[in-house]
Amino acid sequence: MLDEKQVKEKYPDLSHNYSLFHERTTAKQLQVTYEKKPLVQLHYDSIEDIDLVCIDGIEFIQNKKEWEVGLFNLINNSLQTGCRLIFTSSYNHEKAIFTLPDLDSRIKKFSSYELFPIGDDYLLDALKNIAKLSSISLGDREAQYLITYTKRNMSDLVKILESLDQLSMENKRRITIPLIKELL
Repeated sequence: MLDEKQVKEKYPDLSHNYSLFHERTTAKQLQVTYEKKPLVQLHYDSIEDIDLVCIDGIEFIQNKKEWEVGLFNLINNSLQTGCRLIFTSSYNHEKAIFTLPDLDSRIKKFSSYELFPIGDDYLLDALKNIAKLSSISLGDREAQYLITYTKRNMSDLVKILESLDQLSMENKRRITIPLIKELL
């Protein structure tokens, strides 16, 4: 079985993450294929010790009967074991996308939340809130500088914030605009 680093090295253009979260390390695995090569495998009938399974991009199993049956079984088993499931999709879950009708009906029963990108009006507040939750001291001027001079999306801003935090600890300096310039 490949670990996350090996998967990224071997398959650098793999764009969707299929993650299995479990505090207690067990043999539970999730079947992920890339170019029809198995990366890892999940035994769907054995999830009683797993608290949460997150699968990103479930629309990519569309028209793949084996995968659809596996996802259907995962849902049924999670109902019995109390395992929580989080799925993401770029499709509206109300629209039928699976060839297995029972899977479509199960998916449609789930609570669904549509997530929107953070608008420019809220970007500063979101960045400062993330910094606060991460115990990173980020002033208003520094946050505004990041938003003005970097890409205006949260994933890039969070990566920069994490790098800034690391750099400030290494240099034993607080986060300032000169430190931000040094990083960028």
